[in-house]
Amino acid sequence: MIFSKKNLTWVAVVIILIGVYFVFFNSDSSDSSGNQTRELVFLMAHKPDNKDNVALIQDFADIVYKQTKGTVHITPLDPQYQTGVVGESADTPILALEDISNGTASIAQISLKRFPEVYPELFPLLALDALQVFRSHEHTAHVLDGDVGRDLLQMIDEHTDGKLRGLDFTYSGGYRNIFSTVPIHSLSDLKGLSMRNTRLMSKELMDSLGIITLDTVDFRSSRWEEGMLDGSIELEEAENLRIESYRIQYPEIVKKIDTIVETNHSMFLTALVFNASQFDSLTSEQQAIVSKEARTLALKERELSIQQSIDSKERFQNEGVAFLSLNDADQKTLTEKSNAIRAQHEDTLSEWFKRIEAVE
Repeated sequence: MIFSKKNLTWVAVVIILIGVYFVFFNSDSSDSSGNQTRELVFLMAHKPDNKDNVALIQDFADIVYKQTKGTVHITPLDPQYQTGVVGESADTPILALEDISNGTASIAQISLKRFPEVYPELFPLLALDALQVFRSHEHTAHVLDGDVGRDLLQMIDEHTDGKLRGLDFTYSGGYRNIFSTVPIHSLSDLKGLSMRNTRLMSKELMDSLGIITLDTVDFRSSRWEEGMLDGSIELEEAENLRIESYRIQYPEIVKKIDTIVETNHSMFLTALVFNASQFDSLTSEQQAIVSKEARTLALKERELSIQQSIDSKERFQNEGVAFLSLNDADQKTLTEKSNAIRAQHEDTLSEWFKRIEAVE
């Protein structure tokens, strides 16, 4: 199994959590009535340290268990991947996507922009990660819950070599902003400051703003942590919730945050996906229950993400962190740069940009 190659500690945790009767994820057991009980794992690849998010996932698992009369048992699990390199952070989204794809685990919530790295034909998902494509949370919901969202979920079903089923979309962290350890009064103040490596259109935006993106410094790596602490890296692209999560692992970095520039330049979105063969092995009634409750989970997660972002902003403000809203001139600059960058991707994403913009 893939466990022995990636994370022996994880295997031990799985066995303890699920019980000695459960050795492989695809194993079944019988309840007292003789019905087969499916043992499934919800891999918490995103926000496993957010207790309210974990509670939503546990509620999802409990409701599915009850609704299926104990025949579908879902165990939430924090994978805690290890890289084998001291001080470096594992690429959790990719490792989790691989584990869901090969059936090592059953369900996961994974960053949308990472799917094309494993499944290149899913490049249309990048339209949802693009700069300034969403006008508001309401617009985002209408996109995700309308024809655009349904078509993209269908693409996950059709272009993952029969390995994944797309269930729904979640917000995860909401809008991305730029966090600074030095005072910032306008977009022009960002020029010449440094930031870790970012991806795709986010990197293109940072480059266009004159920010020095350090291609050799990865997210949550030891070099990133050292740079944020010693001042050689002044900026971080993140959502309010991500910085909030740093309070546990990187409290000294959080204390250095001076200004949060509210660019709201894109959204961190994720997809709930299910291993296709495991989903297909469920009865039609079980599939219907899992799909319905996954939908409920997604909606609750979106609502929670919005509220937690508001709460996080209030906490930062109470701690003296400044929030910089863009003035008209800076907003115009950001919009012009975002439009120019999106235009560079129109050969592959133009159809999706137009469809998203057309959603009321």
